Amino acid sequence: MSKKILIVRSANEIVIKKLINYITVTNKNNIELYCLVQKNSVKLVKNIYSNIQCFIINEDNFNYNQFKKNKNLINEINKNKYDEIYIPSSYLYFNNFNDIFNIANSINRISIFTFTADGNITRIKLNKLNLKINLLFGEYIYFFILVFKIVFLLISYSLKMLLSLVLYIHRRVKYK
Repeated sequence: MSKKILIVRSANEIVIKKLINYITVTNKNNIELYCLVQKNSVKLVKNIYSNIQCFIINEDNFNYNQFKKNKNLINEINKNKYDEIYIPSSYLYFNNFNDIFNIANSINRISIFTFTADGNITRIKLNKLNLKINLLFGEYIYFFILVFKIVFLLISYSLKMLLSLVLYIHRRVKYK
């Protein structure tokens, strides 16, 4: 029996090629390959692997709120239970992937894996509560972390300058 594998096309062509190559080699081509893809990228995916079945999202990017409104697409995708879902990234990290993680979490599957640009594969377990919090507050959390970093840098720089001033005064007083 062949493995059913779904790829979310969330990375550039080079990473997608690398991922499909990894999947076909490790599973000895004993797979049914599916891809959740934006309408403008279907040809690109079909050129990489002609036997792939594509589920097409009409938006230019993956938006969970738009995805969950498309009941026909969700029903079509969930006709199968996927052994594995892969979420690739064109980078070494997964910043701003909250919508994609929510989409993957809503699909009938056994395992979810991330695949980075350098080929690092990690099995992940998604927590619905964390996904909801990130979806609602992700941008705010990022903003507060950024502000915290800036304030921390300013304080540390100020302390460094203050310490330098104290040492300077101490040397001047000591040698008079």
